[in-house]
Amino acid sequence: MENSKEIRTRQITLMGRKLPIRTDVEDQVLERIVAHAEDRLRKVTPPGASQTEDSRHLLLALLVVTGELFEERTKTQLAEAELRGAQDRLEELLRQFENVD
Repeated sequence: MENSKEIRTRQITLMGRKLPIRTDVEDQVLERIVAHAEDRLRKVTPPGASQTEDSRHLLLALLVVTGELFEERTKTQLAEAELRGAQDRLEELLRQFENVD
């Protein structure tokens, strides 16, 4: 996660468990990350499974990975937008070149 942001302690609820975490992620993004992580956990956790203390570490690791995934998706979307802009500019230059008498 970016180092330029202030790291603060937040309490989240994941799979019914309250967990304190340290993060530099904005509140809205953190909520999306937690919802995404909870969705993924529901898909892999058998019904009636008990959560041991070790599962706390797994939950936190899942949050980290999910946060990284969201960051990479954002970077990819920005790069794609830049590429589309460059392509549009190149196509415009080619049109201008073709119209030169």
